Amino acid sequence: SANAPEALAQSRKTHREKLRSLKSDLKKCTTLVRKVQLGITADDEAKLLNDIKALNLTRYVSELVDAVSETRKTKDRDCSALARVCGALHSRFETFSGEVQKKLLIVVEERSDDADDKRQRAALKLLLELVLHGIISSDVVDPLLRRCCGVGPKGKVRFPVDAPLLGAFLKTGGEELCGVTSRKARLLIAEVGAEPLSRTT
Repeated sequence: SANAPEALAQSRKTHREKLRSLKSDLKKCTTLVRKVQLGITADDEAKLLNDIKALNLTRYVSELVDAVSETRKTKDRDCSALARVCGALHSRFETFSGEVQKKLLIVVEERSDDADDKRQRAALKLLLELVLHGIISSDVVDPLLRRCCGVGPKGKVRFPVDAPLLGAFLKTGGEELCGVTSRKARLLIAEVGAEPLSRTT
């Protein structure tokens, strides 16, 4: 797998060795960051992946983390495309995926009245896509499901079920991710009267 530790280490080593041959074009680098900020679609994927291969983005990693974390894309094919773009950055920059995960989790876990529902669904779907693509650990799946079902620490239900988030979880994760959840989490899905959906693209 491209995301196995040994493969990642080799990919990042190769990238470091090629840095001098990559373009450090300010305009092209900032254009790429801006494109991610505005929200990429599946149609943008191929060009972005080619640009990531050609450009020296070392100085822009934190900006790319922020840009990805601001995603509002909720269509399945757009989320999948963004996950693959994240995969390309993950294979080059060691800190990228961990920082993206932290920021996306903050978005999903917000419970204030001012929370942006669409942004939360987009963040959740991207987190699940990152798991499905092997970019981040499946350890996040159970906590995300508990969040959707309104379950607090030690199994205590503290909030109403968040139906839109739970729907996004089941639609994106489907049977694939429900298979890596714990037995308790699967029982939780049953308790709230939901069921995993087959994944579609």
